[in-house]
Amino acid sequence: MSHLPPFSGDDPTCPKCGNVGASSTFSERNPRNGLWGDRLVRVCLRCGYSWDESTVDQDQEDGQGVGA
Repeated sequence: MSHLPPFSGDDPTCPKCGNVGASSTFSERNPRNGLWGDRLVRVCLRCGYSWDESTVDQDQEDGQGVGA
């Protein structure tokens, strides 16, 4: 079970500035916060804030996320 928020789709809303739109990068580990495991690193296209989300395959296993 993933402890990350579910994948928020192609046009996510930034939790800091409210802008719609973010880039996505797959990461197997995230050294900036000590978390390990597959994740998507989202970066707001306006303010640059970044946050982590679970991958689509993790969402399907957990029964959450886009299309669940």
